[in-house]
Amino acid sequence: YHPGCWPGEMIWLNPRGESSSEGSGYDDGVDVDRIPALLLLAPVSSYFVLCFHSNGDDLGRFYSFCHRLRVCCSVHVLAIEYPGYGICPGTQATEQTVNRHAHVAFRFLTETLKWPVEDILVFGRSVGCGPALQIASRHNVRGVALVSPFLSLRDL
Repeated sequence: YHPGCWPGEMIWLNPRGESSSEGSGYDDGVDVDRIPALLLLAPVSSYFVLCFHSNGDDLGRFYSFCHRLRVCCSVHVLAIEYPGYGICPGTQATEQTVNRHAHVAFRFLTETLKWPVEDILVFGRSVGCGPALQIASRHNVRGVALVSPFLSLRDL
């Protein structure tokens, strides 16, 4: 995928709390502060699902799942990219950098969109279970869905 994919559905989250739908300042590939994200809004919904993809995915591959989730469950969806995945700046995703992106996305939902914490569901698949559990352990979200989670952190 590329920065112009999914007009109106791809946004750029900024750790400083701003967001942009046009991706300005990103063309040169050096804007390391901006985080690519999918913002898929349902016509009517009471819930937001914050989604974290697996290690083998990026937003390009995860888009169809997020789209089906929005349509089938009538929920809003926000999915973020990890550093070094897809078009996201950064060389390698680490526990710290992925969790940082997760918290930026959560703050976008609660502070920018003013979405109530109790109406946010968190979804993680595979490696995405880590940031999903990080968010869920710190906030009183509506619920958590984990697909193919780790069996043991000790074994990682």
